[in-house]
Amino acid sequence: MLCTQYSTSLYIFFNGFGLITNKFLSIPLGLNEIDKAIKDNKQQIEVFSREGDLVEGLPVVRANNYKAYVNIIYGCNKFCTYCIVPHVRGREKSRPIKEIYNEVKDLVQNQGYKYITLLGQNVNSYGKDFEKKTTFAELLTYLCQIEGDFKIKFMTSHPMDFGDDLIKVMKNEPKVAKALHLPVQSGSSAILHKMNRHYDAKHYMKLIKKVKRSIPNISLSTDIIVGFPGESEQDFSKTMKLIKKVKYDQVFAFMYSKRTGTPAAVFENQVDEEIKNIRVNKLLRLQKIISKEQLKRQINKTHNCLIKHINGVAVGVTDGGREIYLPTYKYENQNYFAKVKVEDIRNHKLSGVIK
Repeated sequence: MLCTQYSTSLYIFFNGFGLITNKFLSIPLGLNEIDKAIKDNKQQIEVFSREGDLVEGLPVVRANNYKAYVNIIYGCNKFCTYCIVPHVRGREKSRPIKEIYNEVKDLVQNQGYKYITLLGQNVNSYGKDFEKKTTFAELLTYLCQIEGDFKIKFMTSHPMDFGDDLIKVMKNEPKVAKALHLPVQSGSSAILHKMNRHYDAKHYMKLIKKVKRSIPNISLSTDIIVGFPGESEQDFSKTMKLIKKVKYDQVFAFMYSKRTGTPAAVFENQVDEEIKNIRVNKLLRLQKIISKEQLKRQINKTHNCLIKHINGVAVGVTDGGREIYLPTYKYENQNYFAKVKVEDIRNHKLSGVIK
């Protein structure tokens, strides 16, 4: 059974999917009930007898005028030992490809969005649950057929499901942003095994090298969990070594925290909070050094940027989210793409000119 409850504050419950709280998620059920809740200021309840279907059509309020987020798959089948998602949101369920196409087309052609980010706990699993299998690479290729000046980004990818077909699409399709968020979580194969990540550090590095060879200008970012149960100093040093090898543009580091209901919450050898704090700060200091080196490497490089205004100053935003300030550019409009050459670094920020 699916139950939707509407009041002036909207609550939506999916039996089998758990409580949905993702701010980017649209649940198009009972538009009449929503209208009634708003007009009458009274709670409205609608009960559906069928579960498992994804429903479409509810308008979404978006806070940004140039980038929009589109869910393509819900749930997860991986069951990482630290993650609660599969337990509360259920197994993977992909949205119909035509519904995604129509939503993206509307965002681009009718609403003027320039960056479309496809969302899912594991976007690489898209379409595996269809009777007629569809791959994520095929979805990207299909969306690139939409007319308009825009780019597609996606997150989050799982290293175990990231195939050569996806690398090929990223390389060859101009509308696919040359940016990749690929969570590694740890540089230690032993810890990755405890996390139930389904790959080891060697597999991950092999994938990173393949991506860099195919797309030399790729912007890379990752997630890392520090202080997972049983993580030794040797395990942590392997993570540090991996960061040095990959040279990410951006790292999102998190200290492990227990999630009730997950296997890792009851693992032995929980790492002391003080040790976790020391390690995460050490990691962030290393990444700060790498980020500065990456900035220097940008000088004389040219990027296809989205031109926008920040506090009245023209800025070019790269696929990876870097901001290149354009101090000499006299703008008349914004939210369009142009080639920008990086010329200098001022106060730890890139500056350049439109070519």
